[in-house]
Amino acid sequence: MRTFSKNFFYAALLVAALAGAVFVPGLGGQFLFDDKPNIVYNVGLHVQSLSIESLTNAIYSFAPSGYHRILPELTFAVDHWRAGLDPRAFKETNIFIHFLTVLAVTGFFRKTLLAANLPRERAAALALLMALLWAIHPIQVSSVLYIVQRMQTMGTLFIVLALWAYLNMRSAQMEGAPSRLYLILLVFLWVLAIACKEDSALLPAYTLAIELTLFKFKASNSRLEVLLKRGYFLCTVFALLLYFFLIVPHFWSTDSYPGRNFNSFERLLSQGRALCLYIGQIVLPLPSRFSFYYDNFEISRSLFQPLTTLPSLALVVVLLCIAWLMKDRRPLLALGIFLYFSAHIVASNIIGLELVFEHRNHFALIGAILSLTDLTVLAFDKFQTPRTIRLAVSMIVIIILGAFTLKNTSIWGNPRAFSENLTKVSPFSARAWNAKCGYYFELYESAGSRPNDPNLDNAISACETGGRIGYAASSLSNVVLFKTIRGDVTDADWDRYIQRISVVSPSPENTYTVWVLIGAVERGVPLEESKLLKAIDIVTRRSPMDYVQYARIGFFILEKTSLDAQAFEYFEMSVHLGRKDERFVKSVYSELEKQGHSSWVEELKSNSVRTNS
Repeated sequence: MRTFSKNFFYAALLVAALAGAVFVPGLGGQFLFDDKPNIVYNVGLHVQSLSIESLTNAIYSFAPSGYHRILPELTFAVDHWRAGLDPRAFKETNIFIHFLTVLAVTGFFRKTLLAANLPRERAAALALLMALLWAIHPIQVSSVLYIVQRMQTMGTLFIVLALWAYLNMRSAQMEGAPSRLYLILLVFLWVLAIACKEDSALLPAYTLAIELTLFKFKASNSRLEVLLKRGYFLCTVFALLLYFFLIVPHFWSTDSYPGRNFNSFERLLSQGRALCLYIGQIVLPLPSRFSFYYDNFEISRSLFQPLTTLPSLALVVVLLCIAWLMKDRRPLLALGIFLYFSAHIVASNIIGLELVFEHRNHFALIGAILSLTDLTVLAFDKFQTPRTIRLAVSMIVIIILGAFTLKNTSIWGNPRAFSENLTKVSPFSARAWNAKCGYYFELYESAGSRPNDPNLDNAISACETGGRIGYAASSLSNVVLFKTIRGDVTDADWDRYIQRISVVSPSPENTYTVWVLIGAVERGVPLEESKLLKAIDIVTRRSPMDYVQYARIGFFILEKTSLDAQAFEYFEMSVHLGRKDERFVKSVYSELEKQGHSSWVEELKSNSVRTNS
């Protein structure tokens, strides 16, 4: 037994090493999208030493959702300490985490198959195969190489280890053996998972799926059986009450979510199609089906708009019904379906997140692999397929998946290929064109910002194309900025941007465009003052800001434009919203007095007194 376990571990190491090797071509490339606010611009992570104070500041440095993802932030800080802002170093850590997760997934699959009463040798062989299929599937590329999604991959690592501990605990309870140490380990690993990403709170849903399909709430002790049944029943009731009486009232919105162009009902309708999109990518993982950006994903406005909405929701219901009906006859098939959909409970619900991201399948793919493997084994057994053909099919699938993933990781490792591929795969994605535009502009800057540099022309051309996509304003703001740098910006360029910003959804990306332009002026780009202030006025009226941002706009107008009078209303809003932050308000007053605007200070104080009274 010990020799068998050692050999299995060595085989698992080989599988993990092969999986890691597939991602090595992606070590090149740049920081992308959410990498920038989370890592590049998050100076709290930019530690110069591994002191307790530096690391403490780092782990609490960024919480856009109000939730601190402590462990990933800590690893980001360590990466910065050892390599600065070198994307390659961050990706190396991501690949190492993937290596560890493959080991954990291999152990989880083996224990799951043993719990389903498969022979030991067959369980080991299938576990290694399934882990490799999970590890090299093309849908994993963005989870591993999109640096910020370390939050997701680390969460998966600890959740899988927690499930392994649960399987061992329950197996021990079935045999009447001691299980307390596994319970302690389970709780500890769950805490670590939650410290990585909040959707790790779904662990009880995964263990319930295991009970429904594999263990059936059984134990050698009848009292424990009763405790398990009652415990899971009460937890399920509590979760449903929590959902309908706390979560739904808090998050449900009949109007569009702030910064989004869909409401709660439309989001739920759209998620049926999103889940089916993921299933299609898993079953037929052609490289061209993975676009990274999905900002052009069509929103479902009703059950029949688009027409695929109702069929997609129906397919989700059918699959769940199949899982329920087959949980006794094909427990692995049912478990896989339950795990897949359970993993999407948070991201495919009423919280106003973006509609589609590939990395949301990082853990869910475990369930998909379980179900697909069980169906394949069923087909092989039914047709009495010879062992050689089974091995040949397995090898063909591994080679195809590996080749597809290698192609995509090679693209991810080449910034030019990545930017070109984005617009090729997603020609109607504004983010894809804006990313391509940004890539060429970075080349222009890195080459010394020379006049007549073709990279600037390429950047403008990409932004012009992206600007034709009507739901986004970022490309048009870049057209204004880059043409100003080139010296041929026109009123028509400004008018297109201003008109677009006045009608598009006030999403974070669209409102951020004015901050990009403000930053450009602060760096010395001579943007037209009146046009820029008009854009700022539109954005601040459509998307209210906090008091610090209003003050920054006010001081920007004072210090960088000749239109001082327009700054007063922003200081007025800043002081009004920040009136409880006395230190901040006093700092605004002090700075205004230094700049010779004592009369404004008096008027602001007078207005504040009237408001408070």
